[in-house]
Amino acid sequence: LECTVFNRLIAELHNRGMKLILDIVCNHSSPDVNAQKGKLYDDGELIADFYQDDNLWYYHNPEITDWEDEYQLLYYEMAGLATFNESNIEYRNYIKSAIKLWLDRGVDALRVDTVKHMPIWFWQEFNAEIQTHKPSVFIFGEWGFSKPWDTGSVNFSNHSGMSILDFGLCEAIRAALGKNDSQGFQLVQKIFNLDHLYYRATELITFIDNHDMPRFQSLNGDRGALKLAVGLIMTSRGIPCLYYGTEQYLH
Repeated sequence: LECTVFNRLIAELHNRGMKLILDIVCNHSSPDVNAQKGKLYDDGELIADFYQDDNLWYYHNPEITDWEDEYQLLYYEMAGLATFNESNIEYRNYIKSAIKLWLDRGVDALRVDTVKHMPIWFWQEFNAEIQTHKPSVFIFGEWGFSKPWDTGSVNFSNHSGMSILDFGLCEAIRAALGKNDSQGFQLVQKIFNLDHLYYRATELITFIDNHDMPRFQSLNGDRGALKLAVGLIMTSRGIPCLYYGTEQYLH
C-alpha cells in the first residue's frame, strides 16, 4: 500500500498492539448544502444525486415527526439527510464494497451509525458479508436510546449480527452519579438484572457520555463522581468506550 497518513496510523497502532475502530454511516448521505443533496461519487464519477435520482438510490419521504412510529424511523428523513434506499441492490453492493476497502486497509472494528433507522434484514445481509470478508472484525451499532426492556433493541442485538451501544446503562449511571437520582445505584442494578435478555451482554459497548449528549462533567462538576462513573464502566460487564476529552474533565 502507498505510504499515506492513514496507512501509517494503522501500522503504528498495530505495532503497539492497538486496534482502530472506524465510524461508518449506511443510513444516509449529505443534506441540502448550496442546493446539492446526497451527491455520491465513486472515484470521481457521480453515481447518485438526490435531486436527479433516476436509479432510486434514495427515499424521498418527509422528515420524521413521530419517533415512536417504526415506519417513519425506517423510511423517513432525519434532519434533512438524504436517506438511502436499501432495497436498491446497487446501493447495497456499493456500501458493502466501500466498507470492505476500509477493512482491507487494516481497520479492525466498525461503529455503525443509526442502525435502528434501517430494517434488520439489511444489517443481517451487511454483517454476514462483511464478517465473511474479514472474520476478525468486531461490529457494534448505535441503536439510539436502547434499553433492555425495549424489545426492538434487544432483538436487534441478538439477531442482527452486531452488538450495540448500551444506552440503558449509560442513562442509569448518568442519573445515579451525574444527577444524584434518589433511586441511586438501584437504577444501575435494574439494567444488570436484565442482562439475561441479551445473548451476549458482555459484548455491549458501555459509556457514560458521547457526542449527542451533555458531557458527564456538565451534569456534575465533581471529579470524584466522574472517576467513579469511569471506574464503573471499566470494571463492569461490557466493553467500555471513553468519549475523548472525558479523561481531561471536559464539560
